[in-house]
Amino acid sequence: GNNYFWVTLDVAGDAAAETLLDAQLVSIADEALAITPVEHGDPEGGRVVKYIVNMETGNKVVTVNNPLMFYDDGGANGPTKKGFEGVITFVPGKPGYAVELATKSFSTGQGKFYLYKGSEVNDDNLIDTYSYNKGPGSVISKAADGAFTVRYTGPTSTYSDYDGFAIEVKLHELV
Repeated sequence: GNNYFWVTLDVAGDAAAETLLDAQLVSIADEALAITPVEHGDPEGGRVVKYIVNMETGNKVVTVNNPLMFYDDGGANGPTKKGFEGVITFVPGKPGYAVELATKSFSTGQGKFYLYKGSEVNDDNLIDTYSYNKGPGSVISKAADGAFTVRYTGPTSTYSDYDGFAIEVKLHELV
């Protein structure tokens, strides 16, 4: 009969984003350690290393070492949810760098996206508040610690589903 194997890779936590991973199964060993070659053990394609962070309830701190995609609570493919609340802080993982945000898509309805310079929610550090289809665009942190903090509250209405946001987060070298 046919046997199927699930092949997995153990990827280092600091693997470079956008690296193509490809694996093949060349042989298997049975209990007696007899080696059998595997036919068709190298399927087409591979997987690309992606760093993804979804907005979560509560408070979260993310150290940025590699570019990543930041999504609302619905993730890449789901809508943002009514009544959601969360705070996330992005801090640079390397000295001499600041965090940079680049909005790829933004649709939150009445949901509010508060962007703060630095590592805390503080009215003195509020850069701006975004909602509906107006996101932060491209912005580099000017905070002394190079960080950004986002407080997000989801939409208040259930009349429509909103796609939420997709924002690339990466490091910007300070000169």
